[in-house]
Amino acid sequence: MPIKFLGKVLFPRLAPWQRKKQTKTILLVVLVALIFAASIVAIMLFQNSRR
Repeated sequence: MPIKFLGKVLFPRLAPWQRKKQTKTILLVVLVALIFAASIVAIMLFQNSRR
């Protein structure tokens, strides 16, 4: 599983349940940030296309 591998790489000294929780939190934050950035880029492109 990618979550297990990422957890072991990013948090090698944490307990397995903490690794899983931290990894899921980080992945969720990255996903939300990417969606937010993509929406901002779409708005910028839409505003520029009108001119």
